[in-house]
Amino acid sequence: MSSDLLTGAALILAPVAAVGTALGGGLGPIKQYDNEKKTAEEQYRIDQENIRLYNLEVDETVRRTKLNQAETEGQISANIGASGFAKGSSLDKYLEFVSTENKKDIDWMRTSGASQTAIKSREADARRRNANAVAEGNLVSGIGSAITGNVSKAFGWGF
Repeated sequence: MSSDLLTGAALILAPVAAVGTALGGGLGPIKQYDNEKKTAEEQYRIDQENIRLYNLEVDETVRRTKLNQAETEGQISANIGASGFAKGSSLDKYLEFVSTENKKDIDWMRTSGASQTAIKSREADARRRNANAVAEGNLVSGIGSAITGNVSKAFGWGF
């Protein structure tokens, strides 16, 4: 009778042991998933910092360009004043042309910078979504492999 009891206990405990082994094997993929998610978030933070720094570079380039433009326009204005030509002369028109072109340059720098920022932001978002999808796929695959491998070992199925 005691051997029947042991056999019954073994039949009950074997599946419980198999599930416990399978779940234990699933911890590796869960840890990998956590690491992949943390890495994805860290990369996203780095991308955001790079975007911030890029914007600072654009702002500084605009600032320096404006200073150079102001200096050039000031020199042209001084030359006009020193030449004795009356207001409305061709030199005045030249200064107006230079000033207009300088403003166009600044507008283009700002537009280009904003466009690059938008592209960099979309790239960062896409990298983040992709990394998260890969992490989730690896989690499902890893847990599936752990369960299949550990359950087959527990029952001696050999697949």
